[in-house]
Amino acid sequence: MLKGTGKAIEKVLGMVVYWLGQEDVEVRVRTRSVGAVDDVVEKGSEEEVGESRLRRVSCLEVGISLR
Repeated sequence: MLKGTGKAIEKVLGMVVYWLGQEDVEVRVRTRSVGAVDDVVEKGSEEEVGESRLRRVSCLEVGISLR
């Protein structure tokens, strides 16, 4: 199983194109979104104050198997 998010989606698609050209290989492609946590830290004060933010990012999930 291959998974890619963000800029890696383009690379995963390149692999999909390669595997689609092979005989006896089955390729399944699925799109989804996953949660990503960003830690935000304010600098400049004596005490670093931070918070975490959850955001959703696009994900491409590819399954490759022999027929």
